[in-house]
Amino acid sequence: MEKGVVYCVGSSYVVRMLVSIWSLRRGSPPIYDGPIAVFTMSKRSHAIGLRLQNSDLHVVCSQIRAVESGYNAALATKTMIFDETPFAATLFIDADTLIRGSLEELFSTPNPLAVTQFADWTTQHEHVRKHLEDWQGIADDVDTLVTQCLIRTDPAINTGVFFFRRGYTGLSQWQQLAIRGASRPVADEIAIQLLLSQLPDCRVLDDRWNFSPRDGKQRQDSRIWHFHSSLHRTEVEGAELWWRLLGEVWENNIAGIQDWGPSVGDEDLCKFLEQRGRIRRCT
Repeated sequence: MEKGVVYCVGSSYVVRMLVSIWSLRRGSPPIYDGPIAVFTMSKRSHAIGLRLQNSDLHVVCSQIRAVESGYNAALATKTMIFDETPFAATLFIDADTLIRGSLEELFSTPNPLAVTQFADWTTQHEHVRKHLEDWQGIADDVDTLVTQCLIRTDPAINTGVFFFRRGYTGLSQWQQLAIRGASRPVADEIAIQLLLSQLPDCRVLDDRWNFSPRDGKQRQDSRIWHFHSSLHRTEVEGAELWWRLLGEVWENNIAGIQDWGPSVGDEDLCKFLEQRGRIRRCT
């Protein structure tokens, strides 16, 4: 297939992913009516993914080859989509997002790889520097990358949204470094941060395409809102809309959510259903 949207999800974020997909598909016409592929990282999320595949949202679901070692292996596993995507041009979107506008501009990106800046942060931001420093000690070549990155002032990358074209050689570099750093903080994110200066074909997009309701700067015409750090639990702008869309997911019984929802261990979902009187207590 020529182009499509990809998600990669484990059990704990599967409800959030349903909200994100619903934000793409709801409405007439929907924001996006093209193909969507969901890669699952656990047996439980795959079982739910198969329900989603059989829904009216026109999603295909398959299990992804997981990175097995390292406490951040799940994040490193995101880079496995480079090998397994069914699309020539892939837009990856994190599960904890809402899509607010057209994505066609992203699909029209001529670059083989496009990543998004987090707010207006750079590699000199204290949080980013701490993550970079935590990558020291993996190997001499990685230490060199870290040292060089700490000296520069590059845009701070957040991998909640990125676009790539299949076959780009930089993807292999990103994947290999993420796997090597699977036991370090935010393995997928710091890997591309370290490689950014070595990939001249990689485009850095502003945060309209990966907007943080708490920290973001490009609110006007922002297309994808990213509720990282469980921001939907807070009173940030957009959280009320997130919960309203969850209500629509429930009312429309997307992927049979009324049958399995409380069983996936999502505390937010349980509280939501309790408040609406759908269940008496979470089990």
